[in-house]
Amino acid sequence: MEVVVFYAIYIGAALLFAVAAVFAVGGALHAGTRKPQGFVVYFAVVMVIVMIANTTSSGRNLMLPDAQVLMPSGASEGTGWAKWLQRGLILFLLAASFERLARFAFQPRVPGRPIGLMLTFGCCWLATVALPAAFGTRPSIEHEYLYSLIIGMAAMTTDEKGGWTAIRVCRNALLVFVCLSLLMLFVRREMVLAPYVGGLIPAFPWRYSGMAASPNAMGPLCVLLLLALRTLPFERRVLQRCAVLLVLISLFLTQSKSSWLAGLFCWGGLLALERRGQLRQALADPRRRHGIQLLLIGVGFFVAALGLVLAAGLLQSQVDRFLTTRAGGDMLTLTGRNEIWAIALDTFSRNVWFGYGPTIWDPYFRMLIGVPAAFHAHNQYINVLAASGLVGALGFAAYFIALVRRLWTRLAAYNGFALGLFLLILIRSISEVPFSLERLSNESLMHLVFLMLLAGAPEGGRSVAKPSIAGSAT
Repeated sequence: MEVVVFYAIYIGAALLFAVAAVFAVGGALHAGTRKPQGFVVYFAVVMVIVMIANTTSSGRNLMLPDAQVLMPSGASEGTGWAKWLQRGLILFLLAASFERLARFAFQPRVPGRPIGLMLTFGCCWLATVALPAAFGTRPSIEHEYLYSLIIGMAAMTTDEKGGWTAIRVCRNALLVFVCLSLLMLFVRREMVLAPYVGGLIPAFPWRYSGMAASPNAMGPLCVLLLLALRTLPFERRVLQRCAVLLVLISLFLTQSKSSWLAGLFCWGGLLALERRGQLRQALADPRRRHGIQLLLIGVGFFVAALGLVLAAGLLQSQVDRFLTTRAGGDMLTLTGRNEIWAIALDTFSRNVWFGYGPTIWDPYFRMLIGVPAAFHAHNQYINVLAASGLVGALGFAAYFIALVRRLWTRLAAYNGFALGLFLLILIRSISEVPFSLERLSNESLMHLVFLMLLAGAPEGGRSVAKPSIAGSAT
């Protein structure tokens, strides 16, 4: 009798969920008639709400020993009401995504639609999530695996105006997030600051996480916000300058060297894009050819002299003393990442074709390897091999090539925002996993916004939609 009651409740709940899903999609379709851009472009708002709710409900205290080490870099673990809020927001995103996909399917064909990118994205999900979940070392079936596929496909239905809206929404949402995080310095300091020995800021032995999961998660969000402020500045100069100042302070306090490097790399790429005509003329100018040759010769002599000094061992004692310090040890072991990389490659060797599966780096796997702080492989490409094997690596390579090919003809799109965001993701791939498709996380923000921009960007990057929304100061 108990079994019958159990299955009756289970089937009733499934039917209730199906009816609710039908009404949700129908409501989204009705709302979409009044809002042609849909609601997927507001993805940044959803992620900011989730990050704030998870961090607030977790009641974390970063002042405790190893509190930050044992915290995942992708997302803070929320409890109670935060989990239910997150589930409700996911259902909202799924309904909005189905509405976008339904409209996209019945729209007349127009040039420039990212059909090829959609196909490679689907193949990448199949190769890195679905097949490893079925044939990996540890098979698993989770409904969460479908979320990134559905919402990612919907993101690629964005048009040019929707791309500008996504940038504006991202700017405003992240600015609120940064301001609230700085406010917590005065309200709940233990929630946003963690002790840090060996930092680069004198008399400041702390690392700032803000309301993000960690400093290495807060730093890229600050860089992303700076890109958005550069692309869509506020009309009021005072507001724009205050926003930039607050973001720079937040980025500085994180002491995230990888984020600082990513920011410099992004701005270098954008500067090269803006000055590419001048650089081409300078290189072709015969009057400057001798100066360029002398510069290259000087660089060659410097490299040769440095190699001679190192080969002769003239700085050996200084190098040995540096390696005994914490900074030297972190550099030598890549802050412990070499051990995690070795574990990931060993896991890959156990199932070369399909890897371990999407559940890699879950609590059970971390218990097996004895590294509780290993929440991912700290490298996008090694993580793909460990989680999904050669099949996943081939699918990810095809998807990455498709991203580069579409971006190449749209480098100047959205005032270079798409290029800057791609460079940020590319640098982050060295030490993090920004292309994770098995579930939605804070890392999904940059990835999905990038897909929206690639889908909406016109060929050649010529924009006609910016003037209608760029002047918004809200």
